[in-house]
Amino acid sequence: MYSLNFSKPFDKTTNITNLIVTKSKAAGGSGNVNSFAPNTIDGALLHNDAEFFLYGGVLAKRTDAYDPPSGDKVMTWRLHPYGPEKPSFQNGSSDMVTLETGVTRYVAHGGAASAPSENKAWYVGGMRSPLWGEMYMGNTNRSLNAVNTSDFLVTLDMSEQLFETFSNQSLPGTIQARANPEVVWVPVGAEGILVVLGGVTYPEYVNSSHKSDDAFQSQQQSPTFMETIDIYDVAGNKWYQQKTEGTKPPALARGCAVLAPAQDYSSFNIYYYGGYDGIHAQEDFSDDVWVLSIPSFQWTKVYEGKPLHARAGHQCVMPYPDQMMVIGGYTAMPGRGSPPCLEGGIIQVFNLSSAEWLDGYSPSKWSNYTIPSAVVSKIGGDEKGSATKTEPEGSGWADPSLAAIFAKPYETSKIKTWYPYTELKETPRPTVPADGSSGSGGGGGTPKWVAPVLGVVLGLVFITAILVGFCLWRRRRILRRGNGTATQTDDNGSRIISWIRGQPSEPAKAPTVTTEEAPSTQDMAEVRTPPPGPAASPVPYYFAHEVADNQIAELPDTSPRPELHGVGLTPVEIINKHTHFGTGSGSNPATTHQSSYYASVSNNENASSLSRSSGVLGYQTRAQSPDPGPPSPPISTAAPAGRIGSDVSGVSDRDARHLRNLSEATVSSASSGGEQGGPTVREQPLGVPDTVPETPTPGHPSPLSPPTGASDGEDYISARMLPVSPAGTATLRRSMFHESEDDLGSRR
Repeated sequence: MYSLNFSKPFDKTTNITNLIVTKSKAAGGSGNVNSFAPNTIDGALLHNDAEFFLYGGVLAKRTDAYDPPSGDKVMTWRLHPYGPEKPSFQNGSSDMVTLETGVTRYVAHGGAASAPSENKAWYVGGMRSPLWGEMYMGNTNRSLNAVNTSDFLVTLDMSEQLFETFSNQSLPGTIQARANPEVVWVPVGAEGILVVLGGVTYPEYVNSSHKSDDAFQSQQQSPTFMETIDIYDVAGNKWYQQKTEGTKPPALARGCAVLAPAQDYSSFNIYYYGGYDGIHAQEDFSDDVWVLSIPSFQWTKVYEGKPLHARAGHQCVMPYPDQMMVIGGYTAMPGRGSPPCLEGGIIQVFNLSSAEWLDGYSPSKWSNYTIPSAVVSKIGGDEKGSATKTEPEGSGWADPSLAAIFAKPYETSKIKTWYPYTELKETPRPTVPADGSSGSGGGGGTPKWVAPVLGVVLGLVFITAILVGFCLWRRRRILRRGNGTATQTDDNGSRIISWIRGQPSEPAKAPTVTTEEAPSTQDMAEVRTPPPGPAASPVPYYFAHEVADNQIAELPDTSPRPELHGVGLTPVEIINKHTHFGTGSGSNPATTHQSSYYASVSNNENASSLSRSSGVLGYQTRAQSPDPGPPSPPISTAAPAGRIGSDVSGVSDRDARHLRNLSEATVSSASSGGEQGGPTVREQPLGVPDTVPETPTPGHPSPLSPPTGASDGEDYISARMLPVSPAGTATLRRSMFHESEDDLGSRR
């Protein structure tokens, strides 16, 4: 099927095929319909304003691939609902409708008319096959050709949607059946009348030889169809005939006809265009336009055409009251070869008021119908109506009943109009000026919705980015406060604070250990140390102050990184813990005051004391070492009585070697879990420990404090832990260690 939108304009330069929309006859718009709705020729489209039916026609091609459609079924398309409410109705649905008994779809070349205001349509006459079965175009089997006339009037009643009915009645003997008459519904009387004009009794196109079965008889009968018009009264279900007046057109078939009533309905003008006699397809077709005015039944030729523009087999519709649109058709058949193309194109538009052809069609250009002057001159009145000739003058009414029908006006309020149509214009492609500027067009063709949509999208993206950033920042902040991130103790700061807090409130001298002459020999002396007393009371807490720059712990440049076991020890602690001298003896009267063995320490047992040269604080440039003080006097091999001698004569070889390796350098423990180096110490007078740390808490390093400025000592000493020899197993021997100024080297 093909459809044309009246909202689209066109002219001679328009590609008309682009305007015509093709639609499949199958349900849903696609599929094979050859078995129930194949292509047909010279059928009819019976319709109202909401639905249409495909009825009749000759099958275009015979094939064994598909069975012919059933003779008692026709296809319908229901575009819109009407009447009682139909909840399950689907717009645009198609369906197969079963015909009533006595009605067949196998009829063709008849005349069709529809009256939407009455919800009725009709199919008059036509041709059929001798067997009342399927018919094919150009078939050599005569029983399959539409060679017999159909003497029936088929009526379609669409008053009740979904329950439409077809009915069939025979034509009276006075009404000659023929092929391709034009049937026009005219709104007069109670339900209108059908006016049938033209047609041919023995057409040539129903045979494969394209020759009329009885050309002579057809030439005698066919012209009368323009001289005497057949009329059917719908309400009275009665046929009438009425003679026409004026110069009459020749016998014509396969033309088209439309109705243009005067504005006051005083006259109804039927326009007939094109066609030919139906016998001589090689002769010129008609390009004339004729007007039959009723009720005067006056013929008037309003346009005389030319053969090259003529056509037959076309259809005519009226988009507006003053325009007739001619669609399709074909030209005269030459003796040999193919027929020429239609002059002017597939679609032509004729102005009914001015009686001239137009160059194109525009839905915005139209007006109410006005009667051509040639017609007004014969029926009287003016271009808008007011006809003075309201009945046939020459012969009068053939039947007074027909005059009564014309005298009764039709209820025109039932007739709906769908015009005017809104013109659809194609959007032109945007153009850019030669200078590249956007001009005043504002955007070079960019749609107006782009800017607001883009603004909304970008705004949402920006807001989303802010929210995501805030959430990430807040999450990171929470992780920092909690356990989300690993935190490390500032060991450097903690150890410095620990060292500062461990200083005594009053300057104290470094504890010294004195020895006295042993009663047994002059060369041997046993170092006696008192048992460790109670830990010193912790000093009150006070805020730390910046350490003076002159408090420097010196390490030799060549000393390796100290290796500690976690707790640094002073020489006195080494003696107490790792030698037999740590055991108190009653024979040794040497005593040292308890308070001289201990220095004040910090209450923070978890901090580690660090020297400036330790690996934890990082290697730094060594400052000038402070003055070591006066040198120790040399110790002779045999100490006279009354002198204070070294108390290390009873130290074992291993302990002596250990004491020689003691350094004045400060040894610091690394941070928790870090690598620790071995201790590097320098020699100093024996028995004079710099500091004695507080007894450490198991599992925690004891903070060690360097000497203050008022202390005689130069440094605090740390040493690694050594195994303790039992008190009774050490062998006493002469001390090989003597204090001498030569030991100080450059420090003297």
